[in-house]
Amino acid sequence: MKVVIMEDEIRSANELLHLLKLADPAIQVMMRLESVEQAMEWFDGQPCPDLIIADIQLADGLSLDVFKRISCSCPVIFCTAFDEYVLQAFDTCAVSYLLKPVTLSKLQEALGKLNNMRQVFTTGDQWINRLQTEMFSTRRNTLLVNERERIIPLPVSDIAFCYLTKGTVQLYDMQGHNFSYQSTLDEMEKLLDPEQFCRANRQFIVNRKAIRNAERYFARKLIVRLTVPIPETIIVSKARATFFLKWLQHSR
Repeated sequence: MKVVIMEDEIRSANELLHLLKLADPAIQVMMRLESVEQAMEWFDGQPCPDLIIADIQLADGLSLDVFKRISCSCPVIFCTAFDEYVLQAFDTCAVSYLLKPVTLSKLQEALGKLNNMRQVFTTGDQWINRLQTEMFSTRRNTLLVNERERIIPLPVSDIAFCYLTKGTVQLYDMQGHNFSYQSTLDEMEKLLDPEQFCRANRQFIVNRKAIRNAERYFARKLIVRLTVPIPETIIVSKARATFFLKWLQHSR
C-alpha cells in the first residue's frame, strides 16, 4: 500500500513512520508533505496514493483546504491534536480521525477498518469511487454549523439559499441569519434534495420555498427574486434558464 503523509512536525512524522512499519511492513511511504502549498504542487503532478495520513494543521494552513481543491479521492486517516475539526474531516474521504499521541493499536485499528472497507466495496478504483459516492450521495436533513463556540443544528428545510463568496460557503436561513459552512457548492448539491434545492449559478443554490418569482432578463436570462434579503442579484444564464423554470414548475 502506497501512503502519503501530510505532517509538518518532523518528530511526529518520524513517530508515524515507525508505527506504520510496525503495523504493516509492506506499507510504502511515497512522500512527506509539510505544507498546503507543497501538497497542492505534489498532488497536481502525481497519481493518487492508496492512503493519505494527514495532520489537520500544517505549516501554512489546514490540510482540509487541500482536499477541497485536489481531484485525488483516496481514503484519509487524520492524525491531529485538535478535535474541533472532526465534522469537517468527514466531509472528505476520511475513514478515521485519531487524536495525538497516536498509538500503535489505534493506527492498526484504523488500517483494519480501511481493509474491511476495501473488501466490502471490491478492489482498486471501484471501491474508492463507491466510497466517495456513498459518502456524498446521502441527503442530509440537518447540517451542523458553528456560531462562535456554539454548534447549531440547522434543519436543511430552513435553508433559504447557499452563497459562495471569497471561497467560503454561507448558509442563509429563512429568518435571514447566515452561517459559514466548510464545504463547496458542488458538495452542497450532493447533500441537498434536488427537488427542493437548485443550483442557480456558480454562486447560489436556492430553496424553492424561498423563491418569490423569476423575471425575464436580457439575452434570455432570468433574475430570481427571493423572500429573504440576498447579498447580490441572482442571475440564471440563458443556457440554464429552461432547466431552472422546469425545476421551478415541478419542484415541491
